[in-house]
Amino acid sequence: MNKGAILESVVAGQLKSESDLPVFSIGDTINVHVRIVEGDKERIQVYQGVLIAAKGRGINRMITVRRIVANEGVERIFPLHSPRIAAIGMMKSPTFVFLSPPHLPRKSTALGQTAASRSITVAAMALPMRPMPRNATLF
Repeated sequence: MNKGAILESVVAGQLKSESDLPVFSIGDTINVHVRIVEGDKERIQVYQGVLIAAKGRGINRMITVRRIVANEGVERIFPLHSPRIAAIGMMKSPTFVFLSPPHLPRKSTALGQTAASRSITVAAMALPMRPMPRNATLF
């Protein structure tokens, strides 16, 4: 057995089943039920926010959820297969989705500096936006 096969056999028991995880995409509003341990007591706290990033695969899969608390944006990164995550619930999905939703923060340094350092034009990296429905309003 090689190292990859051994690692996959150990990790297979720790993965959550696909039926436990809802199908969600960037821009969806989700509830993440987090187990909080305080001394010998355990409670579940619900963290509701907009899914702004999902990365990794397998046991390393992470999601980033953003919510507004007291007029401040708070982002939290959750390991998807962590035993601290009790459940993930889907609240709502947007009626139309841009590739980069305008109400979410933009990481200006990531696109500009990466393109400059690799000598790739920013226009070549830009992806076209999906057309907005005619009857939709932005505000």
